[in-house]
Amino acid sequence: MEPPLAPSLSSPVRVSTIATGTLPLSPHALARMFARPQGLTVEGVRACMRLLTLKDQTVINDYLKKYPPNVCELSFANLLHWNSTYPHYLEKASPHCFCEADEHLLIGFYDAKGRMKLYQPIGPAPERIIRQLNAGRLPVEWTCVEESIALKAETGDCIIASDRDNSDYVYLLDELRTLKGKKFHRKRTYINHCLDFHPTAIPLTGSMAESCLAVNRKWLACKDNPHDTDTTALEVALQNFDTFKLIGIGVLINGALESFAIGEPLNETTFVSHFLKANYAFPGLFQYTSYAFAKAIPPPFTHLNKEQDLGIEGLRVSKEGWCPAAMVRKYTIRNAQWKTANVTNSVEIVKQGPTGV
Repeated sequence: MEPPLAPSLSSPVRVSTIATGTLPLSPHALARMFARPQGLTVEGVRACMRLLTLKDQTVINDYLKKYPPNVCELSFANLLHWNSTYPHYLEKASPHCFCEADEHLLIGFYDAKGRMKLYQPIGPAPERIIRQLNAGRLPVEWTCVEESIALKAETGDCIIASDRDNSDYVYLLDELRTLKGKKFHRKRTYINHCLDFHPTAIPLTGSMAESCLAVNRKWLACKDNPHDTDTTALEVALQNFDTFKLIGIGVLINGALESFAIGEPLNETTFVSHFLKANYAFPGLFQYTSYAFAKAIPPPFTHLNKEQDLGIEGLRVSKEGWCPAAMVRKYTIRNAQWKTANVTNSVEIVKQGPTGV
């Protein structure tokens, strides 16, 4: 019997085996990997899901280019960053997986009970796909769905809730590059302090990975909780910096890298910032790095998405302090079967991501 490619109601998930490719796959298994659901149901989608790997970059990016998102989660790089580590706020217990269904791309994962969680569908009519899958007999949750799609997808038998903690902060790049006006007085003060250390901003390259990880270690050493899931995601990003076509800057002080910022295009007008780390030993370095990063973002981008605050008070204060121009409001949608479903005893989720991407 072939190992399943996604949790079923009767079989365990062998994530590590499939991800590392240690089992030979028969023609039957390969057919399943590239199959598309026949009839749009949760059962059909689960059966056709396969693990997201670096080899899938072209197909994912083709969809994202044709149907550009506004939410920060939906970039190929971001999906791969978090493929083998699991942010607590997503209750994620498996690597990302995906399939194509009815001219849409579906990307998601499974929680510890084996229930499917999906990001908003990528395609011409995402709200229609959400409504169709919600009508099935199996539980499904849609996470980090942007407001315009969520409100169109709402039906009387689903549960829809605003997700403030995961809503994205969006800024005008012109404002971040000039920092004019009273509202940015405090930021300018911090940056002036940093200028006393004579910082130099330079383009970031993949060859600077070790120096970036050294900065990250200095950053972690000053935190109350030195165990940060960002580290694994950052390592993946740096290892694949050129492949993901990431853009970043580093800041040198006395010839040594002391901070960096990394991002990429999200859509035609918006750039997204994935990582910003700095050495706390230099007051104002965070503010200077953010300012220098905004200045380095090339045209034609007019906005910068700095992702969410996760409900962390200090992070929220920091992001609000940069005076966002808008929020990308996100929602969670659950179908009627979500609360009553209990598949814990019949689905074993291996909490281990692939050893490589």
